[in-house]
Amino acid sequence: MKQEEVLGRIVRDRISLEEGLCIGTLDWMFGCRMYVAKKRIKNDEDRDKYSDNELHISEPCLEIVDTVPAIDAGFPEEEKPKFFGKICRDKITGYEGMCIGRYWNFYSDKQYCIQAKYSKKKLRKPAAMWLDEGRIEVTDSADAIEPESVQTERRGGCLDIPLPGRYLSFAELELQP
Repeated sequence: MKQEEVLGRIVRDRISLEEGLCIGTLDWMFGCRMYVAKKRIKNDEDRDKYSDNELHISEPCLEIVDTVPAIDAGFPEEEKPKFFGKICRDKITGYEGMCIGRYWNFYSDKQYCIQAKYSKKKLRKPAAMWLDEGRIEVTDSADAIEPESVQTERRGGCLDIPLPGRYLSFAELELQP
């Protein structure tokens, strides 16, 4: 499915039957694509409203409800994520890790998920950060991998990684003394 066929349209999750206005895409290095939708709610006048709660619908579960776009925002050309599988560093904080996800919506620049390497000394599980594209620089590292080497026939995402706009709490980082 191409993103221009879905973005700006009312979509439904075939499993939960929840509906929303598709505002963006979430791509994982592992080959999974999810669509991000603002949850549709009905008000007393039976008009559509959209909550701040987002639905994240995987491609196989996605159903297009309205084929006429509710929003026509002039979508960008679809492109292959340029940082996937590369070791990247945040130009501002120096945070470093492998790029494993990309998020785009109508309201923001592309953001990439950078996941740190596992460290027994610092974290029980690797932390991840979402960074705007302009903050990322690729480091020259032999640890880079080809995204195709981690893709499988039955693809999934990383739902345990907080999505953009949601900040990690100290409890989620599980810092060790």
